Parts: sequence; structure tokens; C-alpha cells
Amino acid sequence: MDKKVALRKIGTRTNRGIVLGIALAILLIGFVAADAIAFQSETPEIRKDLISYITETAELNMLMDSDKIGQRISDEDRKEMEAGLTEILNRYYADSSLAETITVYDGYDTGEIMEELSVWFDRTACMEVTEVRVFDTAEEFQISFERQGYRFARVRINDLPMEIDLCTGVNSPEPFLGGGPGYLIDPTYPHGWPGRKKTLKFFLSGNVYLTSVEGEWKILMSDFYTKTTTEAK
Repeated sequence: MDKKVALRKIGTRTNRGIVLGIALAILLIGFVAADAIAFQSETPEIRKDLISYITETAELNMLMDSDKIGQRISDEDRKEMEAGLTEILNRYYADSSLAETITVYDGYDTGEIMEELSVWFDRTACMEVTEVRVFDTAEEFQISFERQGYRFARVRINDLPMEIDLCTGVNSPEPFLGGGPGYLIDPTYPHGWPGRKKTLKFFLSGNVYLTSVEGEWKILMSDFYTKTTTEAK
């Protein structure tokens, strides 16, 4: 074969490979861009679901028997709260077996949150929670969304103001708010009710890791903590 013809064929194949590589790169960039745009359009619904999850978890505390304030939480209340938490986790969380295969995230999956509730029962006295308020339109509240590869994302929650009205016994037990480090909640005492009626005012922050399950974003793991002042302070 003529040497020039052979070189021309090699050059043709090389050029085709370069063109194909460029085409694939353009397709990949287009797919990533379209995926990012699609994810941004889904963030309002994700935000709504996360606020609902936080609110519903805090409202589990309302299931305690108000006639037993300051006493050991009854078996009936335990079962009711466990059943309520199970419903919440089934609604908002992905299968915990998927979380066990992920090593890049560190947070509480459904099984670990149920364990946290069990531990909380043994260290907490019965209380009466009358109202939970979550101020997700407050100026200090910040939330950000970060897509992390196909099917996964992270949401950062900072300084979500919350208030919980409750009645307790002599001690000051903390309401159950899900898995996370020890809570730093500062109770205030309205006049005339020292040591009994309280309003807990605090800010909730943390990370929520999401995964897409059949086109719907579910929580894979979460990790929340609370404090009495904002991050800016």
C-alpha cells in the first residue's frame, strides 16, 4: 500500500475520532446543563417537603399525654410516637439500605433516627407541647441546594427560626426533633408560670442528603443541630 494513502487513512480515522470525542463532550455538557436546570426547577418542591418534614417531626411531641407531665413517658405514648415517626420517615425518606451503601455522606438514616427516638424516650420526661411554629420566611433563614452527580444532592439549612410552646415538670426536657447532635435550646418563662409553661426559641441548621427515587427526591440522610443564636452572631 502506498505510504501516502496509508497516512491519509490514519489521518481520516484520527479526525473522525476527534470529531466523535467533541460531539460526545458537547452532548455530555448539554446533558449536565439540562439536568442542572431541571434540578433548579425542582428545588421549590424540595424546600416545601423539607419544611414539612421538620414541622411534622417537631409536632410528634404533641402526641404525649398531657395528664402525665413530668412523669415517665408511657408505653402507649411511645408506641404512638413511634408509629407517627414511621409514617413520616416512609413519606419523606428513601430506603435506608441505599444509605448504607453511600460512604461520601455522614448523617442519620431512617434506622438511626428511630434509634435516636428510643434513646430520647429513656432520658426525657412527659411534656405537653401545645404549638410548634416554623418561620421559613424569616430573613435570617437560608437554604441552598447543590446537585452532586446523577441521582444525588445536598441541601444546607441555616438558621431556620422555630418556637415550641410546652408545659413541663420540674425538669426541662427537650422535645424530639430527629437525629443530630445535642440540642442547645434556651427556655424562656412567661410571667406567672415559673418552671411550668415555656416557649423554646431556637434556630435549626444542618445538612440533608437527597436521592432521586423514581423521579421523586427523597431524603437519604439528615443531620440537624440547634442553637440559641444565628450563625452570624
